[in-house]
Amino acid sequence: MVATFMGNYPHSQPAHWFDEEIRDVLGLDLLAEPFDPEVGYATYAIGASSVLVLQVELPDERKETVLRDFLQAPSLRLERSNVGSEKRYANVYQRFRAGIEFDTEFWTRSTDRATPGTFTRRTSWRASGRAGGCAGPAAGVP
Repeated sequence: MVATFMGNYPHSQPAHWFDEEIRDVLGLDLLAEPFDPEVGYATYAIGASSVLVLQVELPDERKETVLRDFLQAPSLRLERSNVGSEKRYANVYQRFRAGIEFDTEFWTRSTDRATPGTFTRRTSWRASGRAGGCAGPAAGVP
C-alpha cells in the first residue's frame, strides 16, 4: 500500500496548489515568504486583507486560539471532523500511517519550490500520533 502511494500519487500536487490557489489568485507567493515552523502559524498582508497560514500539526487548542485572534471571533470553537480513526477503513488507515515515512528525498521529489521544513518542524516525518482528521470551525464565526 505504501509503495503504491509513493509510486502513483502526484506528490507535487500540494506545492502546485499553493501556486494555483494562493499565488495566482491572491498574488501572494507563500512558498517564498518567511515562515517559522517552531511558531506554527503566520499572517501575511495582501492590501487591506490578511492570509493566515496554520500548521495542521498544531494542537487543536492552539489552532483555536490563533483562529479566534485572527478572525476576531472570541466564541469560535473547533470540533474534530473527518477523523480517519473513526471511519470504516480505520484499521487500514492506521497500518498505512504506521508504515510510511517522509524523508528529505521525498520532499525534494515532491516539489521544486518548497523545501523540507517550509511549514513543518521536521525534515523527516513519520506518520504517527493522532489518527488523522481535520478541525474546523463549529460555532462562533459570524
